[in-house]
Amino acid sequence: MKRESEYEAKTNTDVRLRYTELEKHGGTITGGGQKSKKRQELSQERRKRMLQLFFTIAFSAAPLTLYIPPIRCLTVFVETMEEMGMEGRVYSRRLFPRARIAWSRLLDCFFSSSRPTLSS
Repeated sequence: MKRESEYEAKTNTDVRLRYTELEKHGGTITGGGQKSKKRQELSQERRKRMLQLFFTIAFSAAPLTLYIPPIRCLTVFVETMEEMGMEGRVYSRRLFPRARIAWSRLLDCFFSSSRPTLSS
């Protein structure tokens, strides 16, 4: 019994000495004092910035989900797009040949006016 109490007393004094040493060195186990406090402050600052970045990205991406239709409405959306495509084909069949002709005439005028004439 006496040996146990001596052991406990010795470990208690060792623990007290360690705590006083920690207090002397700035409260850190490594004994770095100022440097380790700065490291802790920097790591806390980094954590804060990463958390701010996470919330910034999360809240800026949240409104983008409004542009994606729900699954139950997706078939209606696809049907509407198909109908618009079918209705637009009538106009595009007329428009594309005319646009091709207009484009070729425009390019022809552009390139023919920039050529030097060889007849002199």
